[in-house]
Amino acid sequence: MLKAFFQKLENENIPKDAIRLLIEDPSYLNLMKTAIDAADAVTIGDNEVSPELVEYAKQSGKPFLEYQTEEKNVDSHKAFYDQF
Repeated sequence: MLKAFFQKLENENIPKDAIRLLIEDPSYLNLMKTAIDAADAVTIGDNEVSPELVEYAKQSGKPFLEYQTEEKNVDSHKAFYDQF
């Protein structure tokens, strides 16, 4: 199944450097890091996200929004997206 996944990425002309973390270690954490690498901005949607992943997102230099409680969620996301 993993071989088929990488074949699909190759067929879609995804450059190997864009998926280098997955090639090194095809873990969930590296899949999420690869998504961050491809994203324009990052929002944390759960308060139980891996601290390593949160730090990776912060270090990416991309616009970043920490996890927001339910009470602040809509207003915080609106303000975040209004930046763009």
